[in-house]
Amino acid sequence: MTTGLAVALTTDREHYLPGGTIVAELRVVNRADREVVLRFTSGQRYDFIVEYENGGHAWRWAADRVFTQVLGEETLGPGRGELVYRERLPAPTQPGRYRITGMLTGANRRLSATVSVEVRTEAP
Repeated sequence: MTTGLAVALTTDREHYLPGGTIVAELRVVNRADREVVLRFTSGQRYDFIVEYENGGHAWRWAADRVFTQVLGEETLGPGRGELVYRERLPAPTQPGRYRITGMLTGANRRLSATVSVEVRTEAP
């Protein structure tokens, strides 16, 4: 018997030019042998955050968005049911290492995954 949800975050590359575009994908998979219901307190289902390696937010996907204020839910079927959220994020304009976090904003399940990327002044 397998239980629980797995969450993974991937990006299309590991290196970006300043101000380029990062394609990020957050995948939530049900590994349980029963369905899992995720409850939400608004229309927002996920968020992406770009952070400086030493801490502090550089950019947040949901920061300038408005979400409906309505309760909702997503049901993942047993054994491999999944949700996939994909967004295009702006790469920071300053060279350096950054952390990208993708998170599920469920009221009953807060899940997240993080990857590191590097912004370089020359093409990788």
